[in-house]
Amino acid sequence: VTKGNKRKMPKVTIENFGVLWNKLDCAPQLNLSRDALSVTGEKGFRMVRANVGVREDHWYYECEILPSLSPDGHVRLGWAAITGELQAPVGYDNWSYGFRDVNGARIHKSERYDGYGCSFGPGDVIGCEIYMAPENNPFVGGMCSLTSTGASDKQTNSFIKFYVNGIDQGIAYHGIPSRTYYPAVSLFGGSKVRGNFGPHWIYPPPPISTPERNGDIIMEKTIKIGNNKMNINDIPPMKSMSQ
Repeated sequence: VTKGNKRKMPKVTIENFGVLWNKLDCAPQLNLSRDALSVTGEKGFRMVRANVGVREDHWYYECEILPSLSPDGHVRLGWAAITGELQAPVGYDNWSYGFRDVNGARIHKSERYDGYGCSFGPGDVIGCEIYMAPENNPFVGGMCSLTSTGASDKQTNSFIKFYVNGIDQGIAYHGIPSRTYYPAVSLFGGSKVRGNFGPHWIYPPPPISTPERNGDIIMEKTIKIGNNKMNINDIPPMKSMSQ
């Protein structure tokens, strides 16, 4: 048997392909577009994660809710660790944190809290923000591979919040355990979304405010995270997942 010339496989990098929904980390019932940015659901809730995760720093992505292919389409989206169940919606287990289209509910470990934010549907754009405080031994740049599942104690000042068409819905979760989290979306019925991982936004995330000066006195601004307050100057600006 004659062997042809063996070609070296190109190295897969973010620079080559960008941030997108991961075909290798996707429930088989979901359908991804050719560019792997749009995803369509079928029947029950199933989940897909992005190909890039974050473990520290301040990150943001957004999802445009597209017209559903069926009248019973629904969406839950947010952030999920690699161990989160793909055959279930975001927020189903301890490994993911979700925002639900119906009643603007937040969902974690299948516990639903209605009224966190406003309801959303086709035509709306949902922004997803996560802040993870620096660790003693962080991964370089906060970017981690799909094989990373490490976890440690909860980070007091970590949080997740969501936006609907650029409107801040407030902090949904705080004290997030230190893990690698990936953008995640789950779809029911014929629902469809398109991810946008930056750097060009439909609704740009708001900048971190600076302290106000009142005469010679600088009025420090703080953000309340659970029972704690954190100086906003200690929180770095949000980054796009494509950085």
